[in-house]
Amino acid sequence: MISVQWRVIEKGRPRILAPDSTTLMSTINGQEMVNAELLLLDVSTSDGAEYQCVVRNRFAAEHSIRSVLKVFQVPVFSNEPDDMSLLVGQNARIMCAATGIPTPVIKWSKDGGAAFPAALQHRLFVRPNDDHLYVVNVTTEDQGVYTCHAVNDAGSIQASATLRIFGKKHARHMDVIFALVNN
Repeated sequence: MISVQWRVIEKGRPRILAPDSTTLMSTINGQEMVNAELLLLDVSTSDGAEYQCVVRNRFAAEHSIRSVLKVFQVPVFSNEPDDMSLLVGQNARIMCAATGIPTPVIKWSKDGGAAFPAALQHRLFVRPNDDHLYVVNVTTEDQGVYTCHAVNDAGSIQASATLRIFGKKHARHMDVIFALVNN
């Protein structure tokens, strides 16, 4: 009699899986042959581990080579960039954060390209472990659509925000209007 079991090794600790595998047994030239298949349904990130087939008969047990199941998760935004309007000379702080497995890499583009006038003038930067793109002392050249690209091995997503820059002369000519409510 032959038995087939599946082991999962998580964090170095093995355990036997419930019998959710398909085992086919046949006899060829008087020899008993076994073909086993493990089928995981509704795979989640917690299923990521090492798997191993164990075949036993009354004499011995044989272990297959361990197979590693890596479960990836497509990026999902936890914070998307917002449109903003600034005056020349102010600082822009554009947020973008995403989760996924493996952790997504955040990349930025402006107006569909990789050229940032602020970068050439050393006014654009990102900080390690910070979810923001910074543009210091904005000019009208910095106006445009900033797109955040979150990329990992499972896929990519993108979200955009428009940065509008107004010259200080526009701010000086604003009129203050007062209105009375319910009057």
